[in-house]
Amino acid sequence: MSPENTGVEYRKFWKREDVENKNKEELEKRKESGPDIGNAYYDMATYNYENGWGRKFHFCRLQPGECLEAGLARHEYFLALNLKLEPGMKVLDIGCGIGGPAREISAFAGVHVTGITINKVHINRAKVLTAESTLGDEHVKFQEADFCNIPHPDDYFDAVYAIESTVYAPHLQDVFKEVLRILKPGGLFGTYEFLMTPHYDPTNARHNDIKIRIERGTGCHIITTEKDVKGALSDVGLELVRAQDMGIVTREDSVPWWEPIDGNLTPFWAWQDLVKVFCLKKWVFNIAYLVILLGSLVGLVAGERIIAMEEVSMGVFGMRDGGKLEIFSPMFFFVARKPTKLSQKE
Repeated sequence: MSPENTGVEYRKFWKREDVENKNKEELEKRKESGPDIGNAYYDMATYNYENGWGRKFHFCRLQPGECLEAGLARHEYFLALNLKLEPGMKVLDIGCGIGGPAREISAFAGVHVTGITINKVHINRAKVLTAESTLGDEHVKFQEADFCNIPHPDDYFDAVYAIESTVYAPHLQDVFKEVLRILKPGGLFGTYEFLMTPHYDPTNARHNDIKIRIERGTGCHIITTEKDVKGALSDVGLELVRAQDMGIVTREDSVPWWEPIDGNLTPFWAWQDLVKVFCLKKWVFNIAYLVILLGSLVGLVAGERIIAMEEVSMGVFGMRDGGKLEIFSPMFFFVARKPTKLSQKE
């Protein structure tokens, strides 16, 4: 797909009645098109993500005085420690983005990480960035592949992880079944999941508006619940080890995950963070949007940049609102184990 058509292609997945979640037939169709929706979204939005947020497409809580880069790395180290990673292990990153977490975890734990995604833009960018780093193929590699049909043999990986990515699968059971297959017996699977929390009320109009904005603005066909994830893990035969919403602030002086996208400069001191957070103030974003709109009208900026800004901002500010109301979490953390002996579940 040419860069000039990415936004137009993405919008084809979102009909008016579908966006309002009123047409059940369209909702089911959207669900089955989940991977295509996510792929089209990242064809359109990857430039915005990398240049507006960074090379790690996820969130984190922050400790007092901690810069964003350190907080994002700590979020990944927490995952690595929960997976009990040891030097020399083979690890799979499903839905690897442009490879930021894969490179960080490989360097931190001394493991070999294979990152897979169906998105060509991500694969190409991940390879370029890795080549520019100190890591080689003996540490990290990336391949274009579907995490519902992983091109590796049974019992191959020591550990598997996902960071805010399995939400793009049509059915969670599809990806979890593949995780079970390629994990070695006793191996661990860790995942940060996009979820609607128990505070979400499906009869509340404002809650539903926020949920729909997050879905469309992040390329997710639908956002599920803790119960759905636990059920899917159990259905395929993975044993739940841990389930915890890491989006919940446990200390009064901690910085919530949504604070940076709320445009609040107070908790930040690093100049990179100050610039990033300042640009996420709504009024600053609106000015930038108008400038780019004018640029597109006179041919200085590609029109696709406007569509990307509109769609991505819908998700960013939807997630902010969902975080503030505690009805949405992008980091509900699960760890599950492949049994040492499987009781063949079909």
